[in-house]
Amino acid sequence: MDPLRNSADHCASDILGEGASQAYPLGPTLTPYGVNFSIFSAHATNVDIVFFDHPDAQQPSRVIKLNPVLNRTSHYWHIFVPGIVAGQLYGYRVDGPGEASGGNRFDYHKVLIDPYGKSISIGQHYDRSAASRPGDNTGTSMKSDVADLSTFDWEGEPAWRRSLRCGETGRKMQIAPGERPGARTAAKGVESALATVPPGQVPGAARMVIRAA
Repeated sequence: MDPLRNSADHCASDILGEGASQAYPLGPTLTPYGVNFSIFSAHATNVDIVFFDHPDAQQPSRVIKLNPVLNRTSHYWHIFVPGIVAGQLYGYRVDGPGEASGGNRFDYHKVLIDPYGKSISIGQHYDRSAASRPGDNTGTSMKSDVADLSTFDWEGEPAWRRSLRCGETGRKMQIAPGERPGARTAAKGVESALATVPPGQVPGAARMVIRAA
């Protein structure tokens, strides 16, 4: 028996009523009462959302197993979790087919960041290569971070640049204090590339904030 597959603190049906969460918008949506999480996966068979108290945490502080009846709409898996606030670290464990020949490499032992999130946290023990090795990578993975977009300082930038940076294909990275070596150089390169694109030619992408532990 795999202990990870039986480690959920809660099933979604224990804390949520039918219709309590929404498939749209994708990613984390912060509200005064909690956060709605939504991700897309056409082939997932089980989805857990895992919460952490620190970027280098070896184990989740809370695990919620999504109910495929209550928390799935078509290929969208979603859940509203009351009481979650900005700054909460989280990730996903997703189970499904593992046949590489079919283009699927699901591995329930790996912690995944939210592909639709706006912020990630990188711990001191982050190890990218651990994601490709067998076994649990909880202690060395990046963690997604619930961001409060209403508090972001645009520093007086005009509206067209805001639209450009919040599109779906271009990304600007903001590096917080304690940044990883070389991160600011990479961010400047992205910024320079985006600055040369005329307005309206980059249809949207999530703004990405990187926080170093």
